[in-house]
Amino acid sequence: MADENLSGLIASRKILIVDDEKFSRSITTRSVNDITGGTETVIARDGAEGLHCLVGRSREYAAAICDFNMPVMNGLQFLKQVRSGLEGMRNDLPVIMLTGHSDSALVGAALKLDVDGFVVKPASLQALQTRLRHALAAPHGVHAPKHYAPIDVDAISKYLLENKPKQPAGATSQPRGARTALDEIAPPVTLASDITAHSGELLLSAGMVLTPRLLERLRELAGMKIIEEHVWLE
Repeated sequence: MADENLSGLIASRKILIVDDEKFSRSITTRSVNDITGGTETVIARDGAEGLHCLVGRSREYAAAICDFNMPVMNGLQFLKQVRSGLEGMRNDLPVIMLTGHSDSALVGAALKLDVDGFVVKPASLQALQTRLRHALAAPHGVHAPKHYAPIDVDAISKYLLENKPKQPAGATSQPRGARTALDEIAPPVTLASDITAHSGELLLSAGMVLTPRLLERLRELAGMKIIEEHVWLE
């Protein structure tokens, strides 16, 4: 059954689906159609095609749903160009990232680029519905385009995709601060210790301030079993 509230938030705009995998695109498209009652979807097979759809027409779109790992231009590169306002496009377009558990190394970079949500592939109808509703209803507190210029997504993507760094066996660090459940945090608060994925990749460093937007992303990652449900706060 279509979500009338979500359909109202989308109005007459389109949803952009950026994914190189035919099966994944099919599932995502069908789910979007089911929960929105037939909202128009536009398909792009990589980030470059996705940007081509948006340039000069970004305000025709309510949101983009984008995969991480794609040829030509990956999801991080696509997201950075959106947040950088490529050729005058709106840089606050809600972007939801599709991810497999093996993609956890890329999550930290997506957080820095103010991604609007994460959904595990293959995308379930319920997960997409929840993420889309939240992304469209919440204020889009993104920074000015110049804020994202220093984020080198090309180097990040190359290093993480080729090396897949893992935490060394036996490596430990003594947490400091107060251990707090993500669901009990009232932002803004400051991290006392790093947040790492279960696979060992550093996602957020100690000293970072958790905003409501960032906290929501961390709760999603905990629900996806990519990070722990507790963090250490100052």
